[in-house]
Amino acid sequence: MKYLPTNTLAHLKACPQTRLHELGGLAVGVLSKNTKVYKDGCSNGTIDVVTPDVEAVKFYALNHCVSIIQKMFTLNEPLPEWAEGVVKQYEAEVVAQSERLIQYMLCITTREARHLKSPSISLSKNVTDKFGIDIWTFINANRGGHESSAMTNMCNSPPNCTLRQYLGGLSWVFDHGSWSGGYGGKPWGQITATLLAAIDGKITFEMMVDTAYTLAHNNGPMFNKGMMYHHHTPSFISVLDIQRSGQIPELLLDKETWVSFSLPEYARQMVQVVNQACPDNFGEFVDWFKVEAMGSVGSYSSNKAKQQKLHPKENPMVFMGKPAKQVGEFQVFPGQGIPIFERVPA
Repeated sequence: MKYLPTNTLAHLKACPQTRLHELGGLAVGVLSKNTKVYKDGCSNGTIDVVTPDVEAVKFYALNHCVSIIQKMFTLNEPLPEWAEGVVKQYEAEVVAQSERLIQYMLCITTREARHLKSPSISLSKNVTDKFGIDIWTFINANRGGHESSAMTNMCNSPPNCTLRQYLGGLSWVFDHGSWSGGYGGKPWGQITATLLAAIDGKITFEMMVDTAYTLAHNNGPMFNKGMMYHHHTPSFISVLDIQRSGQIPELLLDKETWVSFSLPEYARQMVQVVNQACPDNFGEFVDWFKVEAMGSVGSYSSNKAKQQKLHPKENPMVFMGKPAKQVGEFQVFPGQGIPIFERVPA
């Protein structure tokens, strides 16, 4: 990577976070040591605690901008200054966000596993046979303990197993174990499996970040565990709905305030740079009709009503059920005419 010109898309493609890496064979202690440092840094203030809503907007906005740049330039073509700046910002964002998410997901899945109820003989046998005795012993020893104990044990005295065994064992227990309502279960298995897929080279860390903001446990988005991230805001689902419709750049360009948190200014600036260099790729405002049409989780009737007032749309002319436009009028009698329609190509 260091030999590639930094002003090319090839440099981004060579970034470790955008490539597949099979790291599942590493000892879990290699990662847990870094997790302890990162977790302690967030606790003592040397590493900022961030808001997931803002992180999601930054990632999706820059990802959208880079997708436009990728359509305009070839892999080794020198990028103009404006495009190089956007690509570098995106690369830095993917690096920082993937690191935080790896540490966070490892911590919360480890902590959640302590809620496992009395395990069956078949569960312990399956986990032991598939992933090794050490990970099963670790999970079983942490059952019913304090929420910080499991993470402390993982950071200071990790089981003698690989990351593949550790995360695979946790995922299996979440999917097949017995849990009280609201704890553990298959949603947590999905969170663990997503981290494992990135660690084991099935998806890139960039793809993991893209997926992570959509992950939820039994009671909503996974960003409510009080470490490394502030609690998500009430607008988090709206952000995901807007993203589903491909309109995060429009959220940043819109003059109206649609979310309950301050939008990241540097992400807005990046979108404005791309919008000036490549006009007509973004709209001027969030189209809430499109948000709902794309299968939103939330309902946005008040947003649509406000949009209609701010940006009224004329109802498209339809004739015989097909789009049409009036091109003239046939005069039957003075003062009485029949409109002449022409079909609009679909």
